[in-house]
Amino acid sequence: MPELVRHERRGALSVVTLARPDHRNAVNLPLVRALDDALRAASADPETRLVLLTAEGEHFSVGDDLKEFDIIEPALDHADAVIAGFQAVTRSILSSSKVHVCAVRGWAIGGAFAWPVNCDLSIWAEDARVLLPESGHGLFVSGGLTHLLPTRCGQSRAFDMMLSGEPISAQRLLAFGLADRLVPATELDDEAQRWCDRLLALPVRSLPAYRRAMWSESRDAVERALAVETAEAMSAVRDPALYARMANWRSRKPAIAI
Repeated sequence: MPELVRHERRGALSVVTLARPDHRNAVNLPLVRALDDALRAASADPETRLVLLTAEGEHFSVGDDLKEFDIIEPALDHADAVIAGFQAVTRSILSSSKVHVCAVRGWAIGGAFAWPVNCDLSIWAEDARVLLPESGHGLFVSGGLTHLLPTRCGQSRAFDMMLSGEPISAQRLLAFGLADRLVPATELDDEAQRWCDRLLALPVRSLPAYRRAMWSESRDAVERALAVETAEAMSAVRDPALYARMANWRSRKPAIAI
């Protein structure tokens, strides 16, 4: 079976890479579990001071691999496990003592968009885009976004992002406070490495100390949001109307798959 997520250490930097580029890094159950395992391993590694989350190929991730779901006879145990997997990744990032940086190119769709938001810092290709299509299908967002988006960009803007289902450019993310830096796509990997190198040049205690302080007031609120999101998402996949909508959507062969 091909490796879906790679974890390598470069000195004090752990690099965790989504490695399913032939499927645009669409998230299935093995991938989300492998990502959680890799993030936990990076956090547990005593030599690691900083974690960089990135992806192979042209896209960070197009979100859920909906081909994994049987849209006629829904496999609810499987759907529940995928939902739990998305939330586990968020918990692994937020519970870590290590600072996390995310580098994003191409599309970041659905639950995969939560991961750069979960990270402490994110660097985006100038042509990157985000899509939150869940509400249009009757699904529900994940990754603590119901708390993190209103906190960072305001409640009205967060509502619009989650309910409109419209693409959001990297430039708008920067204006909204959801992206920290934009670079040309061809420079993303090199600039992400340089940024990580600059952070690692700080005194050893700086990164964990600032991370503890910055997240100390947010973790409980995010955990409450994760619990609500999980309940709503699991309820959504039990709605028979969802599968009729998905069958109709797939029959139209949209240009962007989630």
